[in-house]
Amino acid sequence: MGKMKDEAIKEDNNVMDGTMRVWDRVCKTDVDHTKEVSFGRKFTAIDAHSQIMEATRMFGPVGEGWGYKTEYGTIDTGRELYIYCDLTMWWAPAGHWEGIKSPGYHREFGPIRGMCVLQGVKTDGKPRPADSDAAKKAMTDALTKGLSHLGFNADVFLGQFDDNKYVTALKHEKQAEQSAAELAYQQDRAKFIEAIKNCKKPEQMDAVMENYKLWMAGLSVSVATEMRSWVMKQKTELADG
Repeated sequence: MGKMKDEAIKEDNNVMDGTMRVWDRVCKTDVDHTKEVSFGRKFTAIDAHSQIMEATRMFGPVGEGWGYKTEYGTIDTGRELYIYCDLTMWWAPAGHWEGIKSPGYHREFGPIRGMCVLQGVKTDGKPRPADSDAAKKAMTDALTKGLSHLGFNADVFLGQFDDNKYVTALKHEKQAEQSAAELAYQQDRAKFIEAIKNCKKPEQMDAVMENYKLWMAGLSVSVATEMRSWVMKQKTELADG
C-alpha cells in the first residue's frame, strides 16, 4: 500500500513538472533588461526585445521555433481612436526542446489583444497628432501579454520586483553566474592554448581545432577571430621550422 502511494505521489510530481515545463525555465527576469517607470503609477518595464531574445533562446528562431499571427483594427470612442492588435502565438516543439519529432506540428493560443491610442484629444480639446508608432506599440503590448501567459518574466508580473531584496538577490545571482562563466572560459582558454603549443605537426593543430569547435562557436566573433589568427600564426611558424 505504501509503495503504491509513493508511486502515485511520484506520478503527481511528474505531472506537475510537466505543466510547469515552460514557466520554470523562463520565469526569472534579467535585471539589466528592466527599468522602473513612474507614469501615474510606479511599475517595472521590461525591454520588449529581450523578451524576443529569451523566447528565441527557449524555442528557436522566430518563424522556425516560434512566432505569432496578427490582426489589426480600430476602436473609436468618440474622444479617442484606438488601434488594437489581436495576436495568436505559436511554437513548434518538433525536434527541439520538447523532443517531439513530428514535422509541422505546433501549439498555439490566442488571440490576445494589445491596444494603443492612435489619435486622441488634448486637455484643451484640440486633437493630438496621430501616433505613427501606435500599431507597433499595440503589437508589442499583445506580444508581452502572450509571452507572460507562458511564464516569461513572471517574477515581474507577480510583483516580485517590488521587493528590493528579491532584485538584489537576482543581481548577486547574475554576478555569480558571470564570475563562474569567466572562470570556466579562462580555464578552457588555457587548456586550448596549451594543446596548440604541444602540437608537433600542423595537422595536429587541425585536430585540436576540431575538438574545440563547439567551444569556439560559443565565443564572441572578435575573440574567435583572434584565436583563429593566433592558431594560423602558430601553424605557419611550425611549418617554417
